[in-house]
Amino acid sequence: SNDFYGGYIATLHLIDQGYRNIAYLAQQRYRTSIERCHGYISALQCRGIEVDHRRILMLDNGTLEDCRSQLDRILKSDVPMDAVFCFSDVIALEAMRCVEDADLQVSGDIGIIGYNDDASLKMVKPGLTTISYQMEEVGRTAAEVLRKKIECEMTGSFDYYLVQPEIVVRESCLGLSDRDGAERTADQAGRV
Repeated sequence: SNDFYGGYIATLHLIDQGYRNIAYLAQQRYRTSIERCHGYISALQCRGIEVDHRRILMLDNGTLEDCRSQLDRILKSDVPMDAVFCFSDVIALEAMRCVEDADLQVSGDIGIIGYNDDASLKMVKPGLTTISYQMEEVGRTAAEVLRKKIECEMTGSFDYYLVQPEIVVRESCLGLSDRDGAERTADQAGRV
């Protein structure tokens, strides 16, 4: 699955919803988290938004509690943040709890988007907007490659398969709220 593209479309979605001070939160630093971060950075640059490295929270090898501590630290700092792109849905769920514990509203104050479209989190309220890495398509493709290999249909040439992830829109990042509780549209928030 194209992790760079997944990070890119996740961040563009947040920008299109009016968020501008977007953090990236990952539990570990490895290839997929770095690729998703590169997509995040590219989307910000594509829209002319400055990359603030204080909002890139990529731990070397952290726990969910470490992720929560990092997010809590930035919420209490002077670093502006109105959205978080999380490496996984599990981290996004922890981020939602952290935002709510800070007496802030998910979506209206801090937009949150996850990654994986984890079936176990579909009942979370508000519903988590996430990136689906197309697990079924990846599985079908892998099975077909395995079948061809077993039946000696592989030509020996290099075949490369790249599945494009898709966004699954729910309620966790609908846009910033004004003080009276009304949702601001992206146009009202001022697109870049």
